[in-house]
Amino acid sequence: MTDRPQVDLSRFDNSKTFHPGAGAVKRTLWYFTNALFFLNPCFPFRSPKPGLLRLFGARVGKGVVIHPSVNIKFP
Repeated sequence: MTDRPQVDLSRFDNSKTFHPGAGAVKRTLWYFTNALFFLNPCFPFRSPKPGLLRLFGARVGKGVVIHPSVNIKFP
């Protein structure tokens, strides 16, 4: 058995490395857009989804198909 060093996770601070990249208003708008258009199984259309992602700053390739019930946290 190999002895591995213990890591003290109570000292971990990701506030210096994690940045959502957008303000609270944009993140809130994305939350509702994601719920309405991406997570909603009653919205079967695929074509507007890449455009919505691009509106929020995502880089999406041509011809991408995004299926229903996809949860995208940060575009």
